[in-house]
Amino acid sequence: MKTRKSIRRIAFIIIGTLLFVQGYAQNSITFKFSETAPAQVLRVMESNAKALFTEINQKYDQDNSQLSLSSSAVTDFARNRIANMWAVSHFYCTRTNINTRVMRMVSSNTYQVRNIPVCYKEGETEEYKYQMIVLEFDMSGKISDLYCTMPEHMYTEVINGGNEVTNNRHRWMIKNFVDNFFTAYNLGLGGLDLIDKMYSEDALIITGKVVNYKTSRNTEFSRTLTNNQCIEYSIQNKRQYMEKLRGIFARNSYINIRFDGVEVVQSEANSNIYGVRLNQYWHVAPTAKSKGYSDEGKLFLIIDFSNEEQPEVWVRTWQPYQDANGNPIQYTEEEFFTIGDFQIE
Repeated sequence: MKTRKSIRRIAFIIIGTLLFVQGYAQNSITFKFSETAPAQVLRVMESNAKALFTEINQKYDQDNSQLSLSSSAVTDFARNRIANMWAVSHFYCTRTNINTRVMRMVSSNTYQVRNIPVCYKEGETEEYKYQMIVLEFDMSGKISDLYCTMPEHMYTEVINGGNEVTNNRHRWMIKNFVDNFFTAYNLGLGGLDLIDKMYSEDALIITGKVVNYKTSRNTEFSRTLTNNQCIEYSIQNKRQYMEKLRGIFARNSYINIRFDGVEVVQSEANSNIYGVRLNQYWHVAPTAKSKGYSDEGKLFLIIDFSNEEQPEVWVRTWQPYQDANGNPIQYTEEEFFTIGDFQIE
């Protein structure tokens, strides 16, 4: 006859076994890819994706762990990119089965698998924990890149030909550029070199900041708000902007930056130049040394795709959504920066 103590022990054994099975299932991910690639390449891609995320999921809870990625599964570039993302915050794939279509990227001679859901360990809230990533493969099926992306519906109009984007090749280039822009900022110090390459040496940086009248400095332009406040716009060159960004990244080990609401317009003066407007959310989690910081605003970029291998940002502007008291700032459409505000030749 079993005593209460022995029954409890059996229950603990059963629970422990279930937890072990659950953990193993989480580590073991099945990938099934279809279309656009030869069958033998699809199988290689599936195997390499499985190897990558099995390693990632197994190491997720190990604070000081480093990923061990086989050179037969990932390229050197991809290994460095993944290592940088891992150093900022560990992450894992939230699904055990990924069954999806592969896209052939003719412009870059690669394959893409989009919208793989991951969870970031350092994300403070549900909103900031979960993101989507893209896996890129070379023509042999080896993983050549991994980066963050916005939810697919954010790009619907861009890809379907809306927003005046008439060049199908450029639609995909814009999408990939924004994805890599998004990823580079989330890499912190590890993404500075990527960010530097994305901006023209002559880039114009305009940043809006809400200040009180008493502390307002003379600037190129500003906009008066209520309660003795105004939006003060400052202008920086690329060197000044990169130095400031380096300081921000150095002081904060984890910064979560999100974008959504993509709007795109093509320049009438030059068909290789596009204005891209997005909502930007910048979040620094509080630590023992910092209270944390969050802001939201409208980000506007003018991007030159004349060199398709290395597009460049010519103009970057940012306008805050809230005043100093946390109240929403009401903008008219004419008050947001657009491509018509800048002379393009």
